[in-house]
Amino acid sequence: MKRTVTELAPAKLNLSLRIVGRRRDGYHLIDSVIVPITLYDRVQVSMVPRSQGVRIRTTVGGTTAGVPRGRRNLAERAARAFLHATGQSADIRLHLDKTIPPAAGLGGGSSDAAAVLRALWHLAPRGFSRQGLAELAIGLGADVPFFLQCRPARVRGIGEIIRPYRGRIPEWFVVAVPQRGISTAAAYARVRLTKSQGGSRLAPFRYAVSDPTNDLEEAVLPQRPDIGRLKEYLLDVGARMTLMSGSGSAVFGVFASQRRATAAAGRLPRSVRAFTARSLAVPVAMLRRAGR
Repeated sequence: MKRTVTELAPAKLNLSLRIVGRRRDGYHLIDSVIVPITLYDRVQVSMVPRSQGVRIRTTVGGTTAGVPRGRRNLAERAARAFLHATGQSADIRLHLDKTIPPAAGLGGGSSDAAAVLRALWHLAPRGFSRQGLAELAIGLGADVPFFLQCRPARVRGIGEIIRPYRGRIPEWFVVAVPQRGISTAAAYARVRLTKSQGGSRLAPFRYAVSDPTNDLEEAVLPQRPDIGRLKEYLLDVGARMTLMSGSGSAVFGVFASQRRATAAAGRLPRSVRAFTARSLAVPVAMLRRAGR
């Protein structure tokens, strides 16, 4: 019998992002405060157990430009990884209703993958522990473990060290996305570490609007002056601060209220996709119920 679960997959913003080192295998070590926001993809997962074999069909609607298809799609890879790890055979249908722009540093693909893992964990007749699910997530991508929990967090290591962040965070944002995206791998490849760093430069740490930091801006902005101009636009329309999220190309501005954020979004250039969003701090189960 087919069973279906629908999950909301939120975008994220890096309120602060430091590059604190690099492992021998080339992975960069980060220290970041990350918050999910009320900009969502909607992920529907249907599962029919089979006697043998795995079949996964993925459809994509909404914002489809630049979204990988087939086995290159992280949500589909998450489904295959889950079935392989649990030794199950199934017919799975994934439908991704995309709103989060790809290649923007907003984590849309990773959030979709985490939503698929959460859905299958509830649908599968033989699942595994939440710890097992977290270990599976880190094998898919650095942001996927964060999206499994989907609450404001301080994230370290390569994304696997996650602690709840209980400091004060902004509530209202305008997220501005230029037409051209950025490859995460290319952005990190341009990072230059000037000295060996064995630990975090942020401990002890409290996020402050007055001190926005994203170390990837130094690598990205010289190649993308349009992103720097977009930060200036946001300041001109009243943002208290602006920062590139993750590896870009999205930039966010912090606003004092929903009214000011909405007004500011309407004043940005028409060539830019602008979203008004609120920081999100609800249990993951609430996302499932809201996604039905």
